Order: sequence, then C-alpha cells, then structure tokens
Amino acid sequence: DNTKISFFAYSPYSVDSDSNLGQTPGFSATDGITLTDYEHNDSRCENNVDFMIAAPQKDQKYSSNTEKKGTVKTVFSHQMSQVNFTIKRDVSIAEQVKLYLTSVELVDVDRKADFKSLPNPAWTLKNDATGYIVKFPDLAKGENGTEYADDQILVAEAKSSTPATMLPQTLTGESTTKVIKVTYKIDGTGVAKETVTRELKFTADWVANTNYKYNLTIKMNEILFEPSISADWSPAAEQNIEVKPAE
Repeated sequence: DNTKISFFAYSPYSVDSDSNLGQTPGFSATDGITLTDYEHNDSRCENNVDFMIAAPQKDQKYSSNTEKKGTVKTVFSHQMSQVNFTIKRDVSIAEQVKLYLTSVELVDVDRKADFKSLPNPAWTLKNDATGYIVKFPDLAKGENGTEYADDQILVAEAKSSTPATMLPQTLTGESTTKVIKVTYKIDGTGVAKETVTRELKFTADWVANTNYKYNLTIKMNEILFEPSISADWSPAAEQNIEVKPAE
C-alpha cells in the first residue's frame, strides 16, 4: 500500500471543548493546528496551561519493518514561554527594618492570541494587555493588626508559585508599556514608614520553548533586577541589570 498519511499532534488533549485549553484545537491543511481567541483568563499567571505541539510527520508510509511497524516519531516542543520569579531582601538591610510585599504585577502583558502551527508555529496577539499578578505562596501574610493584613512579610527569599507559562510576545522597545511593577512597604522600629513602587523594564522578549528567571532583590529604596534566560527549556544568554532609585 503506497498511501501516505501526515501526522500532527498537540498536548493537552481532550475530546470536549472544556479541556484545560478551554477549546479543542482546529486543523487546516494551510495553517496546521490552530487555536482561535485562545486566552489565559486567570490573572494569576501560575494557573496558565502549557501548550505543546509535535513536529509534523508528513507523508508517512506503512512499513513492513517489524521494529518500525505502526510507529510515528513525535517530538514535542513548548509553544509557551516559562517564567519564574524569586524575590528577596538585601542582606544589607538592618534587622529592625520590616519589608511588606504588597504586589508584583506584570503590567500590560498580553493574555489572548491566535495560534497556527504552519508554515512555522506562530502566535498572533490580540493586544488585550490585561496583565498578571505574581503570587509568592511561601511568604507569610501580614501583621500589626489590619494595616498589613493583605501584605506579605519578606524575611529572606521567596519563589513564585509553580513556573508560569506565558504567551510568547514582545516586551522590549522604547514605546512599550509592559513592565514588572513591584510595590512594597517599609516599616520597623526607628524607621520611617514608606510605600515604594518601582517599575522594571523587561530586558528580553518572551520566546516559545524558553525559560526566563527574574531575580528581584529589594533594598531600602531600590530593587536589584537580575533576569536570566536559562537552559531549563532552551538555552540562551544571561543578563544582569541593576535598577536604581529615581533621582
């Protein structure tokens, strides 16, 4: 039999439209595997679903070879970017100083897009610019009565929740409004109370199948920003950036 068959595969799979993807992917000979108006609709980025596809195996023929009989090679790759955050207080901060983390936000980061796997895998953003909130579950919640009830106490170091999968997108450029916004409060014995907000610019765009790690170190009035792009998913260069307070 000389019949040729092409194979396309994706993950996660569900037979109904209520899968973790929120929809069953479509398919066409021109665009391959497709998602329409795919959306990360939860503001907590750790709840996002990873979407993977396999390299298409085109024009496969039946093989009578016992070892190959009935097998199709499928090598999957992530179509999302993976993002991790670590936040810590600088060792130079005096012990009596207390830091309360109010929020870490990914401002104007897109959460909605269309996807097609042919001719090359690509996302088309819908420019909804909704943004995300980064959670640090290891941090204890407030103290001092109700004043800090919703804030988290930063004693040493904390990591964000399960690594988040994000839509690949452009984050850099002079006109971009996409930033990491960190808000925290300073208090303690003999210390003037202050609420500090810093906006940190991204230093690299998010690319599919790549892992990004953001290390944020809080000082009294500044944040040291050390982003890196690591080999957990796909290797890339590393960058260190110091974010200084406004003059």
